[in-house]
Amino acid sequence: MLVHTAGRIRAKRLYLVGIGLEDEFVLDRLRQAAGVISKMARKGGSSEIAFAVIDHKRILPSDAAPAIVEGTALANYEFGDYKSKKDDENKVIKNFIVFGTEHMSLAELRSGATLGQTISDSVNLVRNLVNEPANVMNPTRFAAIVPIASRRES
Repeated sequence: MLVHTAGRIRAKRLYLVGIGLEDEFVLDRLRQAAGVISKMARKGGSSEIAFAVIDHKRILPSDAAPAIVEGTALANYEFGDYKSKKDDENKVIKNFIVFGTEHMSLAELRSGATLGQTISDSVNLVRNLVNEPANVMNPTRFAAIVPIASRRES
């Protein structure tokens, strides 16, 4: 659900997404919700979004942060190398912030966000590799890219 804030807070819009019953909550629902919000914000022309990690009896903030980052980054992926018309060039989430409550460890949130970014970068690299045509991503080029990418991600 999209809620316009009418200037009452700094954010222009709030996106609210249900994640199910509290007792049945799992990290994948949070990952999916982050992806849905990212797509909604992108479609609405937002280039920056922020996610609040709240206290939950079943999910640690250090686990929530990577799920949010993964969901956002994976939903924001688009392979457009061969598109002649790039309409959505400006509709990309360029910045997103994950923040918690005052008693949450900033180091844990930062570490979780870094892990989520590493995982989603790796997934998106593989998506790029498999989306290339065979005449471009031939075995020789593939063999040259994989060691470089694996050193970068380790």
